Amino acid sequence: MSEGLELGADDYIVKPFNSLELAARVKAVFRRLSRATGDVPVSYGDLKIIPSTRQVYWKGAPVALTPREYDLLLFLARNPNRIISREELLNHVWGDNYRGELKTVDICVSRLRAKLEDRPDKPRLIKTIRGAGYLFKPD
Repeated sequence: MSEGLELGADDYIVKPFNSLELAARVKAVFRRLSRATGDVPVSYGDLKIIPSTRQVYWKGAPVALTPREYDLLLFLARNPNRIISREELLNHVWGDNYRGELKTVDICVSRLRAKLEDRPDKPRLIKTIRGAGYLFKPD
């Protein structure tokens, strides 16, 4: 068992095991993972996001974002070059229990574009993929 830990395993559990203990150990791994990546700044060209202070800079200037705009931008920036559906964005940013409209995502993206894009009518950073969702496309 110690050999597995020495080879890089995070944890182990022996059989027979309790399903509640397994679930608790999995949650602990996710907590450690989120702490490890949670404070790492995200930078793409003119955009810099600092999670530890929830600050965003565009072309060196601070950008005032609402908490929702910030969460949406951070999620998109941590998933570059990946089409993310409105449903996934709603679930991740607003939470699984949110019962609002999908249009909520569109409105928030529009506000982000107004604050971050040189030409919000021709976005380069956050692209709309018709019928699929949004794509964060850093230069």
